[in-house]
Amino acid sequence: MNSENILYVITGATGHIGSKLAETLLRASKRVRAVGRDRAKLDRLGKLGAEIFIGDVETQASMDKAFSGAHAVFTL
Repeated sequence: MNSENILYVITGATGHIGSKLAETLLRASKRVRAVGRDRAKLDRLGKLGAEIFIGDVETQASMDKAFSGAHAVFTL
């Protein structure tokens, strides 16, 4: 598998830890799907190149969609 195609999904991407991880991966030119509940808070990561996903970690269907195609998932 080509490392450029690996998709990392970060839940809680607007939090202290999740945002730092997402920023680090994006700076390394990795594909990131940033998951959170508030689009306005996720917009900053979107501007850095993250794919934005609005979802609720307490909803199975939402997380099924968020994790679709992921090679690695960070949850906290």
